[in-house]
Amino acid sequence: MSSIYNNDKFNELEHIYNQCLIDIKKQQDINDTLDFNLIGQFLIYSWHGVLARRQTSETLKPSNGFKAFILQQLLN
Repeated sequence: MSSIYNNDKFNELEHIYNQCLIDIKKQQDINDTLDFNLIGQFLIYSWHGVLARRQTSETLKPSNGFKAFILQQLLN
């Protein structure tokens, strides 16, 4: 199994995502009622799904859709 699925690595990535979200909140008008810990987890799980889908579809469409959706949700 890939090291990306190691709990320590997952926790490290989750912390990075959470910190990024907190930094974005400080700099931009972002919905402050959101649970950034939960969003950080969701982003990691979702991104893994995007990567799996990209491998089978051999296109960037899944990652483009993911990015557009996440930005739309966070900024609304």
